[in-house]
Amino acid sequence: MKWSKPHFEEPAAGILQDLNTHQTQRIQQLKSADAVAFEDRLRHTLALTNYQYLDLLDRARQQFLWQPDPGGHLVDVGSQNFYYAPVLHAFFQPQSLTGIEVEGYRIYQDGYSRFDYATAYIRGLSNTQYRVMDFCEFDEPVDGITCFYPFLEPKALVRWRLPLKVFRPELMAYTMARVLRPKGFVFMVNRGEAEGAIAKDLMANTNLRLVGQWTCSDPLTEWNGPPIISLWKKDKIFT
Repeated sequence: MKWSKPHFEEPAAGILQDLNTHQTQRIQQLKSADAVAFEDRLRHTLALTNYQYLDLLDRARQQFLWQPDPGGHLVDVGSQNFYYAPVLHAFFQPQSLTGIEVEGYRIYQDGYSRFDYATAYIRGLSNTQYRVMDFCEFDEPVDGITCFYPFLEPKALVRWRLPLKVFRPELMAYTMARVLRPKGFVFMVNRGEAEGAIAKDLMANTNLRLVGQWTCSDPLTEWNGPPIISLWKKDKIFT
């Protein structure tokens, strides 16, 4: 059901507190390198998660000797309420950024929807939009795709009360390969070795080339299973 309650405002943390030494040092490195300050616009937990995602992107840049060109058309798959749009905008510097979420009108306890939250999180980010739709129906050419922790097993949908009809991981991978322009990339993060293996098998059935897959054993914050990062490139037109 489409629902929107306007005028949501995100309370900013201002200062990140209760960080350990590793977090403090690494965040300072990221802030200096990428000129960001997520705590100036996001509450503590979300600002920290944005630094977590920036940490993973920066490590992938070093691990895979990858330097994405700024200015392309970027789409994020499974964006939830797109609270991490700021980090994608800062890291990739895209010409356009689109977050896609099939459950974009899910209602929170405060009466606001994911759409309302996303509207607040992308406010001030140039050429950035949030679309409520199934990515498997997406049909626009893009230069890059990001996908953080996609649902690759049916039990994940049950846990989040999503209908199983939207569980189409093979079609998701196919759509990524189809809409990606030649020389484009897919950056994916999965939770744990098991999901990383599933993702690798799914993507291997497309025409995309695996640049590399890497396990982050010391993420900035704790997760249920280590983040598994993979980078894929498109070398030719999809047929």
